[in-house]
Amino acid sequence: MTLSRRKSLLRGSGPKAIGILKPLHRSELGSALLCCRMSHDGRYTAVGATDGTVTLLRTTSAKVLFSLPTRDTLPVTCLRFDKPDQSSFYRLAVGHVSGHVVWWDLVRRAPLYQLNVGVDVHCCDFNCWYTRFAVGCTDGGIRIYSTCVSRDTCTQKCTCPKHQILVTHVAGREHRETVAGHTSRVFTVRYHPLEEHVFVSAGWDNMIHVWDDRCSTPLRSISGSHVCGDGLDFNPLNTNHVVSGSWRLRDTLQVYDYRTGVPPTAHVTSHVTGSGSHVGCHVYALKCIEDRILVGGSDKNSLQVLDGTSLLSLGHVTDLPGGVYSLDFTTRTPRSSTVVCVTGSAVFFFTCAT
Repeated sequence: MTLSRRKSLLRGSGPKAIGILKPLHRSELGSALLCCRMSHDGRYTAVGATDGTVTLLRTTSAKVLFSLPTRDTLPVTCLRFDKPDQSSFYRLAVGHVSGHVVWWDLVRRAPLYQLNVGVDVHCCDFNCWYTRFAVGCTDGGIRIYSTCVSRDTCTQKCTCPKHQILVTHVAGREHRETVAGHTSRVFTVRYHPLEEHVFVSAGWDNMIHVWDDRCSTPLRSISGSHVCGDGLDFNPLNTNHVVSGSWRLRDTLQVYDYRTGVPPTAHVTSHVTGSGSHVGCHVYALKCIEDRILVGGSDKNSLQVLDGTSLLSLGHVTDLPGGVYSLDFTTRTPRSSTVVCVTGSAVFFFTCAT
């Protein structure tokens, strides 16, 4: 893949930043990008492309460091960094549409092992202890794997015989009449930040399910959210609240108490800036950062920062090259964070005042 030189942002026509979002860097890559993830220390940013390529960039400069020597040419749909300890600090789990999830050692740029899920993979997540790994799939199924038994015992043959699948939630159309679960593609799974076994999932079927990963049926279900990307997260200031972003014109942002499944407490149909302009957003990606909510999507091809309580816009970037399919952040100082998003074939970095 050919990589073009890094470009600066914000001169002349193109993306426009307003409010607490300030442009830092932009890198143009040779393929359309679908997902991004920052390392636990914020030093590196991994991005996945439609041609199966995974590229690592330096967060502070957007400089391209290298691309992994992947053999899978189908799109990369999800990325997660492994447990932040000395043995696995820069290990990256890469999910492909092909149904494979490959763990990579970024220091040696070598594959460690591979999970063969068997169906298209759309999303993944670790639990808070990094002992379980959830994978959301195109058949409506969610596979839960144990990861603690095999991290340092796998060979370089990209196989992992000691990974054990623990629970398969609604794995296939034939189970839909007998097991409550998703009836269409699952586009996001998100573990609770404090509860080891609790996670939520959402997708095309307009449902959010709350799960205990030791059970094969959901604890409860919440209707009303049409999630088409990584658009589900827990509020770090109140971890009982889960925030969802929907790809639609109205009720794009909703907040629920995951313990009760109560109706949404708030919704956003348009975000009002200080100048009084309105910025609509069909949400693909969402992430909570302290008392802020990051939202990215299409229509206006925008990235937005909302107040976590009032849901009013504090800053936004519009007229990006395409829809924002994925975003992430890392805290630089107590008063500032770095935000990354992917849109088209470009990676954008911004500062966000907190």
